[in-house]
Amino acid sequence: MNSREILAAAADWLGWQEEDLSFGLKSAEDALRLYMYAQTHPDLPELADEWEPKDRIEAVGYEPLGRWEADMPEAKFLNDSEAVSA
Repeated sequence: MNSREILAAAADWLGWQEEDLSFGLKSAEDALRLYMYAQTHPDLPELADEWEPKDRIEAVGYEPLGRWEADMPEAKFLNDSEAVSA
């Protein structure tokens, strides 16, 4: 797979998840981390929202499900330079 195909597959996979999972992710990079974790752990359920919280925490470093919307800034790129934003 090339980079474009990986991004498309990750976006498609994320679209099957509970919407709260996407809202709870802090960045687009975390979405990719979660997807790549799923790809390297085929023993886990297909949907990350069905994983144990410890697995999601291991994948991205925090629990994206159950974060309150009021406490969540909008997700963004970790590298928030003008080149990335444009």
